[in-house]
Amino acid sequence: MRIVRPKDIGFAFSQTRASFAAIMRSILVYPALGLLRLYQIAISPALQAVGVRCRHTPSCSHFMMEAMRRHGFWAGGWMGLARWLRCNPWGTCGPDPVPMEAPGPWYMPWRYGRWK
Repeated sequence: MRIVRPKDIGFAFSQTRASFAAIMRSILVYPALGLLRLYQIAISPALQAVGVRCRHTPSCSHFMMEAMRRHGFWAGGWMGLARWLRCNPWGTCGPDPVPMEAPGPWYMPWRYGRWK
């Protein structure tokens, strides 16, 4: 018979909490990734046919997909929104990779994206 110590309970709780966070992340991220993929397949080619193209590398939809995979729905969504708002004739252009770490706490989402 195994003796359960209080530190073992804390470890099990942290594992349960981490797995719950992973499940919630996937519940929100996968539908959003599906919508982005639908945009890439159905809408983006029509926009490119009339001359509307993304000014950045990777494209804004690819950037948002990678940001959501790496940082989750909340942080990745804010990073993608900031990138999409920068993609205009007066905005930035060129290579713009997804950052490795989210640059702020979850309750300050405006710090996630580069707005200029």
